[in-house]
Amino acid sequence: MGAGPGRVSLRRPAHARRANAAKRKRGRRASCAAGDMAKSLRSKWKRKMRAEKRKKNAPKELERLKKILGPKADVVMEEVKEVATVLPPRKVLEQGDDCKMDIDNKRNKKTLLDQHGQYPIWMNSRQRKKLKAQRVKGKKKSKLAKGLVW
Repeated sequence: MGAGPGRVSLRRPAHARRANAAKRKRGRRASCAAGDMAKSLRSKWKRKMRAEKRKKNAPKELERLKKILGPKADVVMEEVKEVATVLPPRKVLEQGDDCKMDIDNKRNKKTLLDQHGQYPIWMNSRQRKKLKAQRVKGKKKSKLAKGLVW
């Protein structure tokens, strides 16, 4: 049954057949569950931006809804007020922060470490490792320079 001289075997190797059988046994859902998948920075950013866009457009949407409802808007708005706080668009824009962040903890701009030696929450492990390597590299250089006596 093996492939002799001049013959080409069409069968797959045994290890490949075993792997496929195991996959079929496990089932497709078990092998690629949504909970196990990593969340990319891009998807996190997109989700954040969509939330900000919703917040920004909420007053405009409310005005459009009122316009569509027409004269019955007052009755419907009373029901909406029970569920959510309704503000006119101008007030929402006035309440918006003045592009200033509340910074309680002091952070080193070069290393991005705070007073407790913690990196920002948005920084991923690769970036942390890179910055730590730079810090350690800088410390080693300074010690070598002090030790040189010619």
